[in-house]
Amino acid sequence: MTEPTFRELADWIDGRLDDERAATVAAYVASGDADTRDAVAWLREFKQAAGLLPLQAPPPEVGEAARDAFRQLRTPRGVDPRWFTVRFDSRLAPAAGIRTTGTAPASFHLDLEGHGLTVSVDLTRVDETHLDVDGAIRGADADASRTSRPVAVVFLAAGEELATVPVDRRGHFATRVPVEVDELRVVAGGGVIRARLTVRDGS
Repeated sequence: MTEPTFRELADWIDGRLDDERAATVAAYVASGDADTRDAVAWLREFKQAAGLLPLQAPPPEVGEAARDAFRQLRTPRGVDPRWFTVRFDSRLAPAAGIRTTGTAPASFHLDLEGHGLTVSVDLTRVDETHLDVDGAIRGADADASRTSRPVAVVFLAAGEELATVPVDRRGHFATRVPVEVDELRVVAGGGVIRARLTVRDGS
């Protein structure tokens, strides 16, 4: 039985999965996996809490303040950036039963390490133009105080921001990004750690 991703658990709780996949996820949750049950409990608590809050657009100054904070966290000119090392790329692992055919796979997995953090990312192509991203951050910094732990993951293409995703208290993040994405940045209290991404066919 395939372990559901964090996004699938959220879709299952919200009733967005088809009947077959919903039954599979329900069976996995019922099997008693502690991490999965914790994730489901947190998602349900979050959904309940969110339902008590009115949905209001934030004031324009809030969005501008967030953009200013991100710009300030970018690596200053003349300073060497901090980079993750790619420890595992499923597309380069034929021993794990993955064939290299010259065509980009429908999904792949990356493990990134650096500066006390490990980032595990599942990327799944949903169509010709977009990828679903589901990831988790682990490490000493991820469990540290609120001021130093990772707070967001930023996806970029050619230096332009595509999406900024908050990291929850369990270290999870999920979003959908264009296939043009070529860089990931983890924003923490100590600054920014970067990783290059290669997604497009033949790139």
